[in-house]
Amino acid sequence: GFDEPGEDVAVSCLPNALVLYNPVIDNGPGGFGHPQAKPYFPAISPLHNLRPGIPPTLFLLGTDDKLIPRDTAQKFETQMRANGDRCELRLYAGQGHGFYNIHLPNKAYYYRTLAEVDKFLASLGWLEGEPQIPARLLELDSPTNVDNLASSDAAEPNRTNVNSKDVRASDVVD
Repeated sequence: GFDEPGEDVAVSCLPNALVLYNPVIDNGPGGFGHPQAKPYFPAISPLHNLRPGIPPTLFLLGTDDKLIPRDTAQKFETQMRANGDRCELRLYAGQGHGFYNIHLPNKAYYYRTLAEVDKFLASLGWLEGEPQIPARLLELDSPTNVDNLASSDAAEPNRTNVNSKDVRASDVVD
């Protein structure tokens, strides 16, 4: 395989959960990077290795992503659920690849995806309480300079405060 010589294979490399931001999940024919991955794609392509027991997964994707097709993401979610595994696909309407990056002028998608990750990790019991992101940071039409956040805006470090509806898997997020 793919293990380095001398690697301690007694230490599991398997994750307990997956948080995927516009991930490459299909390296098969017609998928992203297939020419480079062709000789070994059956062993590494996530879409081609779905089986029962995949960890709970949160999948974040813009509907206008030109690199990761929406139908591929939906196929991934469908196969995971058919295997009895948890997959929550969040589609963000009109957004392209990397729409959630904090360096973009409108940082609302950064905070919206952060809130989704927070809720997902809380559902696994790894975080407690409600997200703590100020509502003004979730507004799409008012970019925010994160360097000027008041300390009162962050009630708890690494948490978020969302005043939005509970989005179910496969819902498109505006």
